[in-house]
Amino acid sequence: MANDLTSQTPAKRRWYHNLQDAFRVTKRTYPWVGWVLALIPLVLVVLAIVVCLATSSPLLATIGWVVVALTAGAFIDTILLTRLLTQAMYRQIDGTQGAVQWVLSQIKRGWSIESEPVAMNRKQDLVWRLVGRPGIVLISEAPAQRAASLLGEEERKCRRVAQSVPVHTIQVGHGEGQVALKDLMRTLRKLPKSIAKDDVPLVAKRLESLRMRTQSIPRSVDPSRAKINRRMFRGR
Repeated sequence: MANDLTSQTPAKRRWYHNLQDAFRVTKRTYPWVGWVLALIPLVLVVLAIVVCLATSSPLLATIGWVVVALTAGAFIDTILLTRLLTQAMYRQIDGTQGAVQWVLSQIKRGWSIESEPVAMNRKQDLVWRLVGRPGIVLISEAPAQRAASLLGEEERKCRRVAQSVPVHTIQVGHGEGQVALKDLMRTLRKLPKSIAKDDVPLVAKRLESLRMRTQSIPRSVDPSRAKINRRMFRGR
């Protein structure tokens, strides 16, 4: 019995497992990333050796500078891989149902975010809702011509239960007047702060009365499926 339980326990993920996943995911979008990551420390090491030879540095000092170059190269590689990974993930999920929810899940604090869409129709158009210092924010995943009506309906519902709270609408997409997925976080940061920090949970609590999804989401649609499968970021 003990052996069975041990065999079913998933292996602990180490930091290098995450690094491998990050590299694989990034390579899907940027096939050249491996060459760049290898070239950066190599160039730094060559420069360190050339400088040491030009200045007639002793062997011990040369070895020390090589170690410094390798460390600096690894540090630069980490920063570069992190930035490329973020861009690659945005590109890979752009246009995928639930992409907005994945972006919102990266927000650590300051917002009260619904875990499921507050509105969804049979065409799989989605509306997500979050509450923060700017007020209530409604974000759509839909073509521009359909997003406006879906957002308008949800905006009217929000204003009925929170009349004094500003309501902002954002359309995510590539149509005219829409915000690209990669710019969503920047757009949220630019919204003016209108309510106190302590009022955020109060407004979110008031909006709980709008969770009667039977009126806004068809019965044949499962809102829990409108989420990104995180296995795609494991690099397999």
